[in-house]
Amino acid sequence: MTPLFGLTMYAVDNTINTTVIKCLVDGLAAKDIMVSGVVTEKSLAETFAKVYCDAKNMTCNITFGQHIYELQEVNSDKSYIGQIRVACEQDLSFFPYWSTSIGQT
Repeated sequence: MTPLFGLTMYAVDNTINTTVIKCLVDGLAAKDIMVSGVVTEKSLAETFAKVYCDAKNMTCNITFGQHIYELQEVNSDKSYIGQIRVACEQDLSFFPYWSTSIGQT
C-alpha cells in the first residue's frame, strides 16, 4: 500500500528523536506501507530517509528541497465592504471576473 501523498512530519520543539522515527518506520513496515516522500524540515527529512531506507534495505535520494513557512501573524488593518457567502450556480458567470480581481486593491 502506498499513500497518495507523502507523510507530513513535525518534531516537537524541533528535537529530532531517532527512537520515535524508528517506531514510526517499524509501524509503516509492519503494515507494508511504502512512503514516497515526506514534507518536513530538511534535517528531519534526512533523518527519516536514513532510518526508513536502512530498515527497508534501500538507498535514498533526496531530490527536492522546499522551504515551508509558518504564519505567525495576520495584519488586520484592511477593512472590507460586503459579506462572505458560499458561491452558488447563479454566480458562475462572475468567476472569470473574480479570479482576475482577487488580490487586487
